[in-house]
Amino acid sequence: MVELVVAPLDEGEYLLTVTGPNLIPVLESFQVGSASFFTSINEFSVDDNMNDDSYGNGDAEVNPGETIELSINLFNSGENECEMSTVTLSSASAWVEITRSQVGYPAIRPGEDRDGASPFIFRCLPGTPDGEILEFNASVHSGDGDWSGSFDLRVVGYEFDLVEF
Repeated sequence: MVELVVAPLDEGEYLLTVTGPNLIPVLESFQVGSASFFTSINEFSVDDNMNDDSYGNGDAEVNPGETIELSINLFNSGENECEMSTVTLSSASAWVEITRSQVGYPAIRPGEDRDGASPFIFRCLPGTPDGEILEFNASVHSGDGDWSGSFDLRVVGYEFDLVEF
């Protein structure tokens, strides 16, 4: 996957050409339109402090075998209020077991951010390698529309030093 970062585009149709050495060029068109609201992931936090549903060492990092409370903050950069919404968290990683995948969010006015009613809960399975990148997708469903965003969390695993063999 390639992610292109571009300056904000005006409404209309755009053409995109993708090419490279020894490749057949691909030409695709896409539409850019305005949205009355635009919610995005503003920030997220990892809680492994042994309170409530989390189970870990309290270092705010994802470690193998920990149960994580993951709070996701949404921001509305649109011009209108985003109605109450439900966010569904998913991951294709074999190292992740999600136990609370849906969280409700209150309405978000333009220029404001909101946390969910509760955190998402997932377990990083024992044996997850150090440095493993856990990919997550957050799908937002609101009466105003649907969208999704993705983010990654890096696993900080066990470090061993072989002193003597």
